[in-house]
Amino acid sequence: MESWGNLLSNLEGDEIEGIFQSVSDHRLDNSTDTTRPSLDGVRHDSGVSVISAKEEDTKTAPSPQNTTSSHETSGSVVAKASPTREDFDNALWVTTKVNGITQYRAPRYTTSPTTNPPHITILNPSIARESTAIDLSTSPSSFALQCAAAGFSKTLCWDTNPWNIEGLRRSCVKNEWNLQIHHGDDRQSKRLRSSLRSKIVAFVEGQDSASSRIEKMRDQLPPIRCVRCEDSSTSQATAAAALDPALGGWIYVQAAFGTEFVISSANQIRGEFEEMINVLDNKRGFWEAVRRPRIECIQRGGSHAAGVVSCVIVIYIPPLRI
Repeated sequence: MESWGNLLSNLEGDEIEGIFQSVSDHRLDNSTDTTRPSLDGVRHDSGVSVISAKEEDTKTAPSPQNTTSSHETSGSVVAKASPTREDFDNALWVTTKVNGITQYRAPRYTTSPTTNPPHITILNPSIARESTAIDLSTSPSSFALQCAAAGFSKTLCWDTNPWNIEGLRRSCVKNEWNLQIHHGDDRQSKRLRSSLRSKIVAFVEGQDSASSRIEKMRDQLPPIRCVRCEDSSTSQATAAAALDPALGGWIYVQAAFGTEFVISSANQIRGEFEEMINVLDNKRGFWEAVRRPRIECIQRGGSHAAGVVSCVIVIYIPPLRI
């Protein structure tokens, strides 16, 4: 029987995409457990590798020794609130390569990515080199890694799931990027100030703490020109306030819409950002300034369910004319 690796290597990109789309559609229509891993060992005939945490480079893992049941390992499970280093080291990790970036994920403790990470649309490398990017949700397909690869001087990210942060750490080690991780109890520490020299700084806390942290660190950071946020009022408000008002920038909104409502929903989000930005400018004392954000592009990804598509809405916020 021909392996998946050999089969896929002989197909064109659109043919491969069609196969995976068909599989996804079948899974959505048939909720039975079809992804139970073999207890006899892990096969490595696809573009996704499974690695042992203790072999964090390129070696693949031996047969899993501590598998409890096929049902338990078929999806993400509830993890301890504070996993130890031993928990991380004993976990099963998978690695994928997206846009040339190696990424790590612990599938039992994180949600499966439903789409590829957003494509960074900032075309001028000099903008990235002199700017800070912010990721308000360090998902498995991490936007923070894409920003680092795009050349941003600094990237700050937030996530409450320590397994996502550990995946980010392993990814940074593999891609040779400096990373510092902070928890919510060291807000005023000297270590936090000194770690801002690292390329990526990750905070293991909710994004409700992001606004205050950003304002306290703003003077020590290059201008914030790029933010990824979720489709929620709190996340969007944090993103709008974080952008440098004098320079403007780009906001990447991760959302899911009905396929028939993508354009109208994107325009609604754009209008909400226009209102938020101008309210902020009024509070800053610029009563006559009116900024009109525009949609640069809509990046469509995978499907959450039948008739629902995951999207990234890229919105450009123009600079404040002082």
